[in-house]
Formats: sequence, structure tokens, C-alpha cells
Amino acid sequence: MDLEAYISSGILESYALGAATPKEKVEVEANIVAYPELAIELALIREAIESYALLHEQNPPADLKAKTMQALFGEQSEKPKANFTIEKSENQINNLFNWRVAASWALLALSVGGNFYFFSQWKSTEGKLVVAQAQNTQMAQNDVIQKANFETKIAIIDNAQFKKVVLKGTEAAPNAFASVYFNTISKEVYLVNMKMPVLPEGKQYQLWAIIDGKPVDAGMISEADSLGKMKLSPNAAAFAISIENVGGSTTAEGPKGAVLVSGAV
Repeated sequence: MDLEAYISSGILESYALGAATPKEKVEVEANIVAYPELAIELALIREAIESYALLHEQNPPADLKAKTMQALFGEQSEKPKANFTIEKSENQINNLFNWRVAASWALLALSVGGNFYFFSQWKSTEGKLVVAQAQNTQMAQNDVIQKANFETKIAIIDNAQFKKVVLKGTEAAPNAFASVYFNTISKEVYLVNMKMPVLPEGKQYQLWAIIDGKPVDAGMISEADSLGKMKLSPNAAAFAISIENVGGSTTAEGPKGAVLVSGAV
């Protein structure tokens, strides 16, 4: 994947703002698991959005506090029903007013602090949830792939047109083995399973079809492959697997590295 092009597409910003489609959300969450760089980029985008919001926040009108105080502590519209009045000194009224104002601002400060704390906790939880959802999505996709591979393998094994070719280990790798299914009608070739030595750095397995006594390239194999469709191999009399440099050997040259397994059709 071209990560720079993906980041420049704006899909991460849409995801961070909650504007991504369900399909885009699944894609982003899967890519976050596959590419840690995208998780870092998404965190930076969210920080930038929050910083922008704080930078452009607006202060309330200057007279809002006075209006609020008037609404809270102003003269009551209803007249007292009692036939007597209680006189209070100016100092007592001021003290009561100041106490109410102090209590109001204290409650406001506690509310703001509490909201900030819960917002921080929510952001932390949201980040963990995104990672968990992405991991679950990746696991679901892996399950789908494994199920498809299993169903394909069963279909090949049950197909009478396919002939199983067992590739046994050579002196170079006596414990290695592999199974190739060769369709004698369509000439399709499937590598169904294999047990091979661990690949050294810069090496790759290559399947060969022996046709008219000559090795013909039948496709490259990655170490993780347990089921792979290889190249068509008409008139193949045998198959073999060698260990080659990444990219493999050319058909004309044949195997350059050691042949690890082989077997006749």
C-alpha cells in the first residue's frame, strides 16, 4: 500500500470526524492493524482537530455574567405575603451575595474539571476501542480466508480429475515434504500443503514441473503458503521444489539452488 497516498486521500480525517461510511470505517480499522503508521497518523489528526477547536473557541458575551447574576439574585417579582419585613444590613446582603457567587463559581470549576477528566477517559477508551475493533475485523477477515482455503482444498481433493503428487525430501532436506494436486485434464496445479526448512534471509521456494526431462518454472512459493494455485503445467511428468534467491531462477537456467523435494506424477 502507498501509505502517503492513503493518508493524503483524507479518509483518516473523515474517520476521525465520524463522517466515514461503514465500508470506509472497516477499511480504516483493518489498515490501522496492518500499518502502525496509520494509527499514529490518526492520533495526530485527532489532536489537530482538538487543538483547532480550542484555538477557535469563543468567549461568552461580557454582560452574560451580569445577566446571570441578575436572574439568580435579582429582585423577586412576587411581593411578600407576610405583613412584616425583615431588615438586613448592607454587609449581610453583600456577604450572602458573595457566598452565593463563590459557591456558583466553585461548582462551575468542579463541573469543568469533571468534564475534562471524563472527556480524557473517553478519548483513551475510544482509542482502545478502535484498535480492538480493527483487530476483530482483521481476525474476521483471516477466518474468511482460512475457510475459503479449506473449502477450495476439499473441492480439489474430491475432484477425480486431480491427481495427488507426493513430493518427498531429498538428501538436502530429508524431513521435508509437499503435496501437489495436478489436474490431468485442465493442467491446473495446486500446492496443497508442505513442510519445509525455514527460509534464510533473501531466499524463496520455487516449484518446478519436469516436462520432457527439463525443469520448467511452475511458480514461486512464500514460506506461509499452505494452499496456492501455481502455473499451468501441461505434460508434466514430475514436480520438484528448490530454494532460490527471491524472485526465483529463470526457466532456461533451471534450479540454481538445492532441490529439497521431488516426486513423479
